[in-house]
Amino acid sequence: MKQNIFLILFSAMGFYSYCQVGIGTENPSGIFHIDGSQDNPATGTPNASQQNNDFIVTPEGNTGIGTTTPTRKLEIVTPTSPALRI
Repeated sequence: MKQNIFLILFSAMGFYSYCQVGIGTENPSGIFHIDGSQDNPATGTPNASQQNNDFIVTPEGNTGIGTTTPTRKLEIVTPTSPALRI
């Protein structure tokens, strides 16, 4: 009986948990966050120069390259040109 209760509770936790995957960062800013140079801070928000090598997918489904706060489905920000938003 205890095993059945444990299995039910463990299964229910998956529906209510909020998971983030961070590669190269201890502090992921979205559902999936890759920090290419591993230069983001352990806490807080990375600054503009630290975001240049980041790739992120937010819970809303927005994807950002060179930014951790994309506002569109695909947003590419480079340090030498204006943002490309699709």
